[in-house]
Amino acid sequence: MEFLERGNITDFMSATIRLATRNDAALWLELLQATLGSEYPAKEVYDPAWIAGELDPASGQETWVAEANGRLHASISFLQPAGANLNPIANLGRNLHHPESYAAGSSEALLRHVNQLVAERKQTIVVRVLAADNPQQTLYENLGYVCV
Repeated sequence: MEFLERGNITDFMSATIRLATRNDAALWLELLQATLGSEYPAKEVYDPAWIAGELDPASGQETWVAEANGRLHASISFLQPAGANLNPIANLGRNLHHPESYAAGSSEALLRHVNQLVAERKQTIVVRVLAADNPQQTLYENLGYVCV
């Protein structure tokens, strides 16, 4: 798989891997609903204002997305520790992968990009994947992740 690097943007086939911004709130909400439905227990995740705040890099949060044809195919966030903790752990969360993103390769491209960032930062990754999400488990395991 070939990647073309341009600053904070990586093109992979027809998907663009980039840092999310607050302007992506509506697209992220669509991705959330496509992957988790509308019954997720933490209801604030459906609030566009809350989403915009979480996606705003100025908030200290960092979310990377795979975008294709004006839609988000996948999203992974670096969940930041509270306070000034200089933790060597990259705590990945909010990993949302639209079902079609696996076959399209955009989920893999996003995860490879995140892996590259973590390696550059000399961190160790911790991520939680739902046991019932076999495609996501397979994706992560195929890229070297192990269940513990």
